[in-house]
Amino acid sequence: MSAPPEHPLLSPLNRLTDRTGLVEHAWYAVPRTGYGYCTDDNGRALGLVCEVGGTDAALLAWRYLTFLRNAHVGSGVFKLRLRGDNHWTDDATSDDANGRALRGIGTAAATGPSPSLRRAARAFFNQVHMWRSDSWRATANAALGASALLVAEPNHRGARTLAADALADLPRPRLNKAWPWPEGRLAYENALLPRSLIELGELLGDSQAVEDGASLLRWLISVESLEDRFSFVPVGGRGPGGPQPAFDQQPVEAWAMAEAALVAMRVTPGATFAWAVERAINWFDGHNDVQLSMVDQVTGGCYDGLEPKSVNQNQGAESQLAVLAVRLVGYRFFNQFQLAGPL
Repeated sequence: MSAPPEHPLLSPLNRLTDRTGLVEHAWYAVPRTGYGYCTDDNGRALGLVCEVGGTDAALLAWRYLTFLRNAHVGSGVFKLRLRGDNHWTDDATSDDANGRALRGIGTAAATGPSPSLRRAARAFFNQVHMWRSDSWRATANAALGASALLVAEPNHRGARTLAADALADLPRPRLNKAWPWPEGRLAYENALLPRSLIELGELLGDSQAVEDGASLLRWLISVESLEDRFSFVPVGGRGPGGPQPAFDQQPVEAWAMAEAALVAMRVTPGATFAWAVERAINWFDGHNDVQLSMVDQVTGGCYDGLEPKSVNQNQGAESQLAVLAVRLVGYRFFNQFQLAGPL
């Protein structure tokens, strides 16, 4: 009997995933296994493949969940990196990695492709939901895992407490019309912050949080737009008056923007948010500052960055996760087909 066909959305992740987990780096499209694996990537991958669903996604989800189990130190803290020789590095633990791991675990507990996976992820979430951080982005990611679980299991006390604590800690707009952003500079994965305010505010009945998140997102859309396209902040971030366009631009920014705008469009419908969803999707197809596609037409993988006159030809884990996430947004936005159910 032949193997079942591979889900087309998952081809880039399948290429980077081995028996240990998701490999962090690639040379062009070739996995650089010797450079090892990162908890950030495996946490985010777990949540995304659960959203895809199906047999192929379930096999990947078990590998990512197992990686996180092996990385877990206790109380929601995870080791950061595993070398290619299967020895953990001495890197300090990372709040970002912890938050992304919790997001993946919570999402798997809610939407895992099989009952056994959902049970395993829920039991795991019960061990890690007490984790807290002073980092806004880490807090937002962890809370989105809790949010996913609360949709499926509204009475989960740990998830509700995590979501409520996060909503109390997340930043609100500053009283500065020119720069209402709660940080002095835009940094990375920026749209995650307003998205979390909107989603948690809706879930917990906090209309002011929804309004604050929508206001911040509208402002972010305006400052990251150039003419009729997105011109995202570069790796080093951007402060008031910073040059635009600037490089290298990372696919994770389009990922965060697409998801945030889709949530905002559902909760507070508006033409601005619909525009943002479509433009974030189109950024990958060449509607960007360099007018180059970010997707390798042969492998289906995503390039690692947009440079001043070219693209970074490597196709590492974060970039593959970004294009998968944005494709999922696209299928929901354009209603192309139903992702759930058998392949």
